[in-house]
Amino acid sequence: MTGERLIRLRQQLGLTQEGLGRLLDVSFATINRWEREATSGPHGPVLAFLKALETALQHDPQLGAR
Repeated sequence: MTGERLIRLRQQLGLTQEGLGRLLDVSFATINRWEREATSGPHGPVLAFLKALETALQHDPQLGAR
């Protein structure tokens, strides 16, 4: 998942970097590095979860930030 996709997903969910970090049980700094593509992005179960969220939002945009 590119940094741009992660930013877009986070914004659609109405979350800050800190909020997404809490949801994924990673630090704010990790989210920041993923978004800037300063390190390799999410992988394993975290990546699968983010892709599932992205797919759900594509099918029902109402699930996003309100």
